[in-house]
Amino acid sequence: MKVLLLNPPAPEIVIRDYYCSKTTKSNYLFPPVDLLMQSGLLSLRNQVHAIDAVARRMDGTRCVAEVERFAPDAILGMWGAATDRADREFYKMLTSRVSAPVFISGEVFLDDPAEWLSERPYIKGALSRFVSGGLTEYLSSGQPAPDLYVREGGDIKKGPEAASSEFSVGRPLHELFFHKGYSFSFARGKRFAVVLTDFGCPFKCGFCVMPSLGYRLRPVDEVLSELRFLKDNNVTELFVADQCFGADRTRSIELCERMASDVPGMGFTTFTRADLLDDGLLDSMCKAGSHTLIMGVETADEQALRGYGKSLPREKVVEGFRKCSEKGIRTVATFIIGLPEDTEETIRKTMRLARELSPDFVSYNVAVPRAGTALKKLAGSENLANDSIDPDQGGGRVSMNTRTLDREEVARLKKKAVRDFYLRPSYLIKRVRGVSSLDQLLHETREGLSLLFKNI
Repeated sequence: MKVLLLNPPAPEIVIRDYYCSKTTKSNYLFPPVDLLMQSGLLSLRNQVHAIDAVARRMDGTRCVAEVERFAPDAILGMWGAATDRADREFYKMLTSRVSAPVFISGEVFLDDPAEWLSERPYIKGALSRFVSGGLTEYLSSGQPAPDLYVREGGDIKKGPEAASSEFSVGRPLHELFFHKGYSFSFARGKRFAVVLTDFGCPFKCGFCVMPSLGYRLRPVDEVLSELRFLKDNNVTELFVADQCFGADRTRSIELCERMASDVPGMGFTTFTRADLLDDGLLDSMCKAGSHTLIMGVETADEQALRGYGKSLPREKVVEGFRKCSEKGIRTVATFIIGLPEDTEETIRKTMRLARELSPDFVSYNVAVPRAGTALKKLAGSENLANDSIDPDQGGGRVSMNTRTLDREEVARLKKKAVRDFYLRPSYLIKRVRGVSSLDQLLHETREGLSLLFKNI
């Protein structure tokens, strides 16, 4: 069959990826990992093509016309909460002109896939885990398959859960996503790729969708085979999209040792937790090429953090950032502005913590009621969320009040927090001193101007 992987148009640069959608905070954009993983699975039995209308800056009319030219037998498309209304209108237009059944990946249906599909008769099915072979199996057999909800007549059917602690996706078709429209802020080269070595997360943070997905590992040999392909195609930088690299310490060290020996010279950025970073893990990551780590700090309000199930003592956070600095690894501290417990004072404390940790970069996200989370239940019970606004974690729109702050105040404080960190003279001097080439200077200038423009 001819199967199309589709990231639909958006009114602005938006990332739909890994059950999370948001406007980009500066001008970065990377391939949706959902579509990448499915490209490996679907290509085992099908001819696969990809259209990323966001990367190519396509509008809806042009995108539909290109879909028609490819004439697919089936479509797997992204649908994000941050673009919910725009995506709904696009898929209505697409399905009115293209007869191929459309299947969806994204966070929008995770609360109740069957109900979501019943309200959208123009969508054929929903893939609840993007590392599952359920869609490939269904397209081949026409029978209910794991992790796939499908409309059959008047019913929504689903195959059995794929019960496994591992997943395999073969070799993702990165060549479908080598496009100049992608850029990654932390890559130390223009040619980068997104890689996934595990799925989900073993931790249970109540503001995050990951606990509902389970936690699965990908065979190390399969990961290394993919990395060798990328290196042979002159890819020198990786965004390892694991949600918490190092969660399985033994396996992470094994993977890093293999990367250091089998694909030396590749650099990578990934997410982790500050309290996982002992010297042994950090040393193995450095040898494998790790140069930038993204760590969730979330808030300076430790009581609120514990209430969401993220037990992360302040001393562990400080120690983790210190160790990275000592080993020459850049750090990105991520924070959430606008949790129900937030007041102007707690947000200012979070801003002070960001300065005290002295990371190389910060990323301020806005609290959103994500599907399947304790935060969504809390926001609903206290009537904090405005359902008429598409929730945007990136902060382009604020859809939730806190108990003491309205949406406009949250938006104002989020922008203030960004300026408070990045416009410090000491920080700007540090960034300029760290520039080693004209290309890096131009890249960081573009990123910085874009970031500040969105937070004026």
